[in-house]
Amino acid sequence: MRDNEKRNKHVISKCSIKNIDKNIKPLVLVLRSLGFETIGSCGGHKNPTDFQNPYGRWFISFGFCDKSRDRLKNIMPILKKYKVEIGGEGYAGAFDIEKEHTWISLRGKCSILEKLEKELEEELNKMSVKQDILEMLENEVAEAENEGENCLKEKLEMDWIFCRSYVKRLNALIERIEGLKEE
Repeated sequence: MRDNEKRNKHVISKCSIKNIDKNIKPLVLVLRSLGFETIGSCGGHKNPTDFQNPYGRWFISFGFCDKSRDRLKNIMPILKKYKVEIGGEGYAGAFDIEKEHTWISLRGKCSILEKLEKELEEELNKMSVKQDILEMLENEVAEAENEGENCLKEKLEMDWIFCRSYVKRLNALIERIEGLKEE
């Protein structure tokens, strides 16, 4: 069996939640919630094996496709902020998000795990709110289409007013939270 085959077999066997290292589990779960299909992770070990990271370092690997490319672009500023290393197969050269990859690995120091997880969770919450609004609008449009064109125009105008109001309230809440963080 070639080294890559051994590694893939080992990584795939690590997919189960019960096998995820305790310190990395919250970050793995947040990444899964963001839509990344994780295939391997390590939270660092004092006596690492060939496929483990040394104590104080972590990695998470996930399959890579067009959807994960878009999601990765969304969280890239957060990853850069915490100096998370990003690499594809073989880790050869600088990572290029536009290239095709089978899988991607994120790597970093364990000291950033908690902060990184919280910030990605905030991003997930923002994405969830946006998704909820989009779903609500899509449902309203479908309803309006069933009721006729005039009703559709009226409902869209009302939804637009609601969304603008909702966004203003959301921005005010974000400002209040940021103000609390600064104190």
